[in-house]
Amino acid sequence: MAIGNSVIGRIAAAAVLAAGLGTAAPAASLVGATVSCAGSGSFNCSPASVVIAPAPYAPSPEFIFTDSPTLYELEIDFMGGWVDITFTPILSGLLSTTFSSVSPATLTLSGLSDPSMPGTPFRLYGPTISGILGMTADDFLFSGDTLTIDFAGTTWGPTSRVSFDVAVPLPAGLLLLGSALAGLGFAARRRAA
Repeated sequence: MAIGNSVIGRIAAAAVLAAGLGTAAPAASLVGATVSCAGSGSFNCSPASVVIAPAPYAPSPEFIFTDSPTLYELEIDFMGGWVDITFTPILSGLLSTTFSSVSPATLTLSGLSDPSMPGTPFRLYGPTISGILGMTADDFLFSGDTLTIDFAGTTWGPTSRVSFDVAVPLPAGLLLLGSALAGLGFAARRRAA
C-alpha cells in the first residue's frame, strides 16, 4: 500500500498542511503596519512614518532616504513582506556615491510587524545584495520589529539594490509535530513494503 493512500499517510499530510508546515517560512504581510524610518548623522527619511498600503504590482517607494545636501536618494519600497532598496542619483552626472566609513550612516526601520499577528516575532530573510561595494549581511541588524542597516563604507551606483523578506518563523513545536508525523508515515511505509 502506498503511503499517500494509507490512512496514516492521509492523516500526516492533513496535519502537515493544517499546521502550515508545507512552507519553510510563511511571508508576513506588512500591509496595514505603521512603519517608521530614521537616519543618523546628516541622513534623513521622508516621510518619518507611513502606513504600508497594498502595492502588489507596481513598485512605489514608501520612504526616501537622503543625505544633506541632497545628492542622491535611496528609495525604500515595501511589497507585502518583501522590501526593496534602490539608489537614484539626484545631482546631474553623479553615477555613484560612497558613504563615509568614519561618520554615521545608518537607516532604521521600525514597526516591521504583521498587524494580523501582533506580538509574533519576525525574521529577516536575505538580504540579497547586488551592485553595492562593501556591503555584507553583517550590515543588517534585525531585532524585534526594528531593522538597522549600516551604510558606512559602502558604494552605491545606478544598479545597486538590496532586497529582503520579513517572515514569521515556524514554531519549534510545529516542526517537531511535522517530523513525528513524517516518521510515522515512513514507518507505515516500511511495514507495507
